[in-house]
Amino acid sequence: MKSSRVWTTEVDHTRKDGCIVTTEVMATFVADEHGRPAEVVGVARDISERKRTERELSESRALLQSIIEGTPDCIYAKDLQG
Repeated sequence: MKSSRVWTTEVDHTRKDGCIVTTEVMATFVADEHGRPAEVVGVARDISERKRTERELSESRALLQSIIEGTPDCIYAKDLQG
């Protein structure tokens, strides 16, 4: 085998109970020494939790941004961990 390329996408699947599961699908297309397709190797993994966390973080940032933009007073921020 000489060369390969990777294809990645996200796919939503609906289970029988109606729950949506998001998966990340990665496929590697492997060519032989002449450049002809020889093999495809694929992996799918559940990324539903990651997508939910990303969505919640985005919503939280949007809420904070709207509070900051809508407040006419000064806002001070202090790092309590530092």
